[in-house]
Amino acid sequence: MSQDAEQNETATELEEQIQLAEKKGLTDEAETEEIAEALDSQDELVSEKSGGIDAHHRSDSAIKSRSSFVPIAATNLQNKASHRIDPDKYGGWFRGYVRQDWNTINVEDGVQELRANWIELFFDLIYVACIVHLSAEVTYSLAAAEGHRRRLAGSTADYTTTDEHDCVNWKYTYIFVAFAQFGMLTNAWRSQVQYITHFVFNQQMDLWLKVWFMVCVLCMGIFLKDDYDYHRGFLWSYAALQVIHMFMFGKVLMIPRGLNHGRWFVGQSFVTLLIVVILLACIDEHAMCNNWTWFGVYLAFYLFDTIAVYSSYIISLRFKLDPRIAIPLNVPHIAERSGLFIMLILGESIISIMSADYGSVIFDSATTADGVPPGEILVIFVIMAFLFAYCIGRLYYDCQPPEEAILEGNNNHALRISAARGRTYMYAHQLLYFGLLGLGMGIKIDTKHLFESKRRWVDVVLPGYSLVVISIGINLIRIAHPYCIADVQKYKKIWVARGVILLIMMIMPLFAKLLNNGVILIVLFVCMFAQLALDVEGRARVQHEKAELKEHREIAKQHTERSEQGGHEEPPMAAPPANLRRLASGIGRM
Repeated sequence: MSQDAEQNETATELEEQIQLAEKKGLTDEAETEEIAEALDSQDELVSEKSGGIDAHHRSDSAIKSRSSFVPIAATNLQNKASHRIDPDKYGGWFRGYVRQDWNTINVEDGVQELRANWIELFFDLIYVACIVHLSAEVTYSLAAAEGHRRRLAGSTADYTTTDEHDCVNWKYTYIFVAFAQFGMLTNAWRSQVQYITHFVFNQQMDLWLKVWFMVCVLCMGIFLKDDYDYHRGFLWSYAALQVIHMFMFGKVLMIPRGLNHGRWFVGQSFVTLLIVVILLACIDEHAMCNNWTWFGVYLAFYLFDTIAVYSSYIISLRFKLDPRIAIPLNVPHIAERSGLFIMLILGESIISIMSADYGSVIFDSATTADGVPPGEILVIFVIMAFLFAYCIGRLYYDCQPPEEAILEGNNNHALRISAARGRTYMYAHQLLYFGLLGLGMGIKIDTKHLFESKRRWVDVVLPGYSLVVISIGINLIRIAHPYCIADVQKYKKIWVARGVILLIMMIMPLFAKLLNNGVILIVLFVCMFAQLALDVEGRARVQHEKAELKEHREIAKQHTERSEQGGHEEPPMAAPPANLRRLASGIGRM
C-alpha cells in the first residue's frame, strides 16, 4: 500500500471515530479540552505511525472537534520525557513516571492493571486499629452506667466519664469531634491511594516515605481521645503528615507532566502545615476547653483538604494550565481500594459487636434479680447487628460493576463517564465511610446500654441516622454507575419504594423517647432487608455473572468437541445481558 493510501486510510478512521462519538453524545466541554490536550501531545506519534501524517493532514472535522485521538499503552509513558523524571538530571538519583494520562484509556490493555499490594493492605490495617480505638473512645467518653467496665483498656479507675472530663455539660459532643477526626484520617487515606494511582515511584526512598506516612497516621490514631493534650498530639501528628506529603510530591515536581500537580499539592500541604503550627502556638487549654471548638478546628481542616482537591480540577480547566493539574485515575485500582476500605469499616462493626462488654450471658426465661434481661435478648441483638453489616455489604458490592468488566471495558464505571458522575461516586463513598463509622459506634454504645431501662436519644439516633446516610450513599453510587434497566416504568416504581423506605428510616429515630428502642431497631432492620429485596441492580449483576459462567461452560464444551473432531474453528461469543448494557465511555476522573 502506498504512503498516500495509508494517510487517507488513517484520516478516514479518525473521522469515523469522531462521527461515532458525536452520534453517541459522549463528549462534553471538559472532556473535549482533555482530549484536545492529549491529541496535541500525540501529533508526533501519529506522524511516525502513519507514514508521515501530521496534524495538518487531518480532516477539518477532526481538527475542529478534537473528539478522537490516537491512544498509546500506559506503560509506554515511562519512555516519554514529558511523563517521567529525567534520569540524567538531579544527579541520576531519582526515578518515577506518571502511571496513565488522558490518552491511555481507549486502547485495549492500554491501562496497566494495578492491584493493591501488601503495603497498601498493611496501611489499611492501621485504619482498622484507628477506627476501633476511635469507637472505643467515643463509647468511654459517655457517662457510663454502674457495673460497666472498660474492657479493651482494663480498669477505668484513672478514666473519668463525668462532665469534668468532657469540658462541656452535654456529654455527646465528642461524637461530633470523632467524626471530624475520622474525616481527616480518611483524607489521608485518599491522598495515599490517589498518589499511588497517579504515579509510579518504587525506589527505596519512596518506600521509606510511605513508611513514615503510615507512622504519622498511626500517631494520629494514638492521639484519639477526649483530652486537651491528646488533641495537641493529634494536630502535631497531622503537621508531620503534611511534611511527609510535601516530600512525596517533591518528586512529582521533577516530572514535566506532573509539575502543576506537584505545585498544587505541595502548596496545599505547606498552607495546612503553617495553619497547624500557628494554631498550636497560639492556643491554650483554657481557650480550647470546649469540644465544639475542637470540632470546628477539625472540620475546617477536613473541608479545606476536600475543597482544595476539588478546586484543583476547576482551576486547571478555568485557567487552562499546561500541564494540567488533573491526572486521570486508574479506575480498577480506585474501585478495588474503595471496596476494601468499605470492607474494613464493616469489619469494625463486627469487632464492635464481639468486643463489647456484655457482662454475664444468662440463658433464662426471666429477668434476673439485679435487672439483667435473659441472654436470649443479647444473642438476638448481636445477630441483628451482624445482619445489618451483611445487608450493607451485600447492597454495596452488588451495585458495583464486576471486576472483570472494569478491567476489560472502558465505559462501565462511574469514573469513566463524566467528571460529575465521578465526583458523585467518590463523595458517596465518603458518606458511606461516615455512616459506617456511626453505625459501628452506635452498636458499641447500644451494647453498653443494652441492659439499662433508661431510654437515650443516642441509642437510636446514632445507628438509625447512620443507616440513613449509608442508604443515601449506596443510592448515589447506583445513580452514578451506568446501569440501564430494561423496564423503565418498573424501575421508577422501585425508586419510589426506595424513597418511601428512606423516609420511614428518617422518621423512626425521632420516636426514641416514645417507643421501645428494640421496636425501632426492628423497623430499621426490616427497612434494610426491604432495600435488599428491591436491589434489581444486584440481581442484574448476579444474572450477568451466571450468564458468563454458562457461556464459559459452553465454549469449553464446544472446544472439547471440536478438538475431539480435529477442528479448530472458534465458537461464536454470546452477547451480554441487555439489562447490563453500558451507556458511555470516558476515563477515570472526578
